[in-house]
Amino acid sequence: MRTRRDHPIRTGFTLIECVAVITMVGMLLSLSSVLLHRAFEAHRGTLVSYRQLQQVNSWCERLREDASQAIEADCDNHLTLTRDDGERIRYSVEQQRLVRSLLRDGKMLNQETCDTWPLAQVTWQVDHSGKLPLLEGQLEFAPTESMHAPIEWVARLPKTSNTR
Repeated sequence: MRTRRDHPIRTGFTLIECVAVITMVGMLLSLSSVLLHRAFEAHRGTLVSYRQLQQVNSWCERLREDASQAIEADCDNHLTLTRDDGERIRYSVEQQRLVRSLLRDGKMLNQETCDTWPLAQVTWQVDHSGKLPLLEGQLEFAPTESMHAPIEWVARLPKTSNTR
């Protein structure tokens, strides 16, 4: 008959068990680092898109402010808004970027460029069907650079404005 003293009970781990535990912990750490890296990439992409959207929204507000001060609007291949003090604000597309130029007496005072996404074209029109003229602009982006849908800008013109 054998007694307990012949076969002592082990209280520790074998080398194989330790290697298996270390391997599993290493796999979990590498998986979590990959997941964290992808989460940071997604966050970075979202942050860039959010900043671009903020820039487009600020340009939209600027257009509305310019349109509310305009006494004349001319929509050809670019938009020219004339204020009552004679200053002209021109929105145009140059090198696939939206450009806002402030002109007085034919001289350029200021020029700003919107560098969000490359533009294919911008179309402007004035709708006279309502009580106040409605200025509508559509920004179409270059298909090779951006998969964004066109953005439509809308602004009311004052009743005193002369539009073409």
